[in-house]
Amino acid sequence: MRRTVPPAIVWPLYSSPAHTYKPSNPLTMSHLIDVRTPEEYATGFLGNAINIPYQDIASLVARPDTKKSDDITLYCRSGRRSGIALGVLKELGFVNVRDIGGLEEAREVLRMEAEAKQIEEREKGGREKRADREGMREASRRLMEGLRDLGE
Repeated sequence: MRRTVPPAIVWPLYSSPAHTYKPSNPLTMSHLIDVRTPEEYATGFLGNAINIPYQDIASLVARPDTKKSDDITLYCRSGRRSGIALGVLKELGFVNVRDIGGLEEAREVLRMEAEAKQIEEREKGGREKRADREGMREASRRLMEGLRDLGE
């Protein structure tokens, strides 16, 4: 018999917005799935993970918000159940599925990915600022040339 866990007692273990899972492709949805039991999930979960016990993972096919091309990341307590779920989803035709192992390992993987994303965004922002400054210099140069031409 499966017990239903009241949502009021479900607390994220790792829910910083900077550390929530982001899809590798912005055109696809991403799903972080905790394949532990509802009782285990109720003790805490990572980021924005949803709970689908590994025995029920095939039900993902029927979810209207899930396509076989979506990014799907799985984890459990030790990595065994998420490995089983990975095999099931691959057999069902899901193509962008990964298993990040047990809870502690998964927490570290998501943390490292979030840090890498932040670094990438900072570097991108720096490149954009340099491009903006170069564009402003070019606009100023053209303005000065135009003013000189008017004065002649």
